[in-house]
Amino acid sequence: MFSFYGANIVLQKLKSLISEHQLLEKSDQVALAISGGKDSVFAAHILSRLEIPFIMIHLNFSLRARESDGDELFVSTLAAKLPLCTGIFAKKVDTKAYAKKHKLNTQLAARELRYAYFQELREQGLFTKLITAHHSNDQVETFFINLSRSAGLAGLAAIPLQRSYIIRPFLALSSEEILMYLNKHGIPYREDSSNSSEKYLRNSIRHSILPQIETKLPGFRSQVQKSIQHIKSENSLLQHFINDFEKKHFIEDLTSIRVLKSSFLSFPHPSVMLYRILDKYGFNPAVCEQIAQNLETEGGRTFESSDYILATDTTNLIIRKKRTFHNESVTVPGPGRYSIGANTLTLHRTSEAIFSGNSYEETVTIDDSLFPLTLRFWNTGDRIQPLGMKGSKLLSDFYTDQKINILEKGDIPLLCTENEVLWIVGYRISEKVKVQKNKALYSLFFTFE
Repeated sequence: MFSFYGANIVLQKLKSLISEHQLLEKSDQVALAISGGKDSVFAAHILSRLEIPFIMIHLNFSLRARESDGDELFVSTLAAKLPLCTGIFAKKVDTKAYAKKHKLNTQLAARELRYAYFQELREQGLFTKLITAHHSNDQVETFFINLSRSAGLAGLAAIPLQRSYIIRPFLALSSEEILMYLNKHGIPYREDSSNSSEKYLRNSIRHSILPQIETKLPGFRSQVQKSIQHIKSENSLLQHFINDFEKKHFIEDLTSIRVLKSSFLSFPHPSVMLYRILDKYGFNPAVCEQIAQNLETEGGRTFESSDYILATDTTNLIIRKKRTFHNESVTVPGPGRYSIGANTLTLHRTSEAIFSGNSYEETVTIDDSLFPLTLRFWNTGDRIQPLGMKGSKLLSDFYTDQKINILEKGDIPLLCTENEVLWIVGYRISEKVKVQKNKALYSLFFTFE
């Protein structure tokens, strides 16, 4: 029998966890991700018992036809019944179409759609903290899923109590405690028919694998939960040292982050250290292994994640967010102002040659046959005939001579005619545009945002 005393224990466990880990502040606006299943329905009722105002967020993934629509109706009805629920935001999505378009399995597609909707509502200022109803049984199942995927320490720590704005206070409770509470109070909830299908790995672990282990090793699930807590503690300790290392060795400026390659060489497994730091920039373990193999080379390699690029030079690793404007190309037919990215080239006729100390300002002669010009960034094979030289030179060689690293050279604007560079902005003009008597003079001026 799940007594009134037992219900109070449930509430006290949640209060203690929230307080101990400071999961919620008084100023927080709370949202609850709710499917209509037992766990999230329990969470909605408990938040009301804890007198925490909240909004509900529900996604209809359109995967179970009328059953999915029934879930949405159930959640809307529940929201109207709970006085502490101040609103509901529901969205219907075509998960299968999204999965097909993005070449994902259904579960990954649903996950992406779910978190995209959460982020959309958060950016609208509708909440500051989002609660998901994961419980301790989910922890054990996730542990086994990650174990089967060759996860490291962070993966075996299973579900984090908090990640960014998402919090999971119900990890303090087991699935059995949740079900007993619902049954004791006669609280209805929806049953997802897909939860019984063992074609999903999680369901197979839940319904077959763990029960079989429990018959041989009674209390196994409880012991795994304790092991997960130990792993979390050890992972937290490791992360503390990693954060300290990052603060000491990573140097950040307005455009990039730098770290000496040699700072990783004292570790027994540099690729592991690299991954623990570079994971937040989207670099996976395989790429980090390749980066580690280049720590003692001369450099000149680049590695990419979805949003970042990492380059090596003789002494550093350099990390920078990708820039879309590098693919831009602007036609310059004659005098005027031309923008590329947030930067501007001003080209106008002038009657006198003025040579200033500003490397972003030049006076040149441009023959009419060279127009139209192009304003762009570096391409492999670009050449220039630097002022004072008889022959041409590859820009890559020029950049090497100037000790310009592989990322910086992609940032330097170029004024070109066809495939020949006339001005490496901030560095050198071509012999072809040097000032000549009785020729048309132009002033070039480049400004950066």
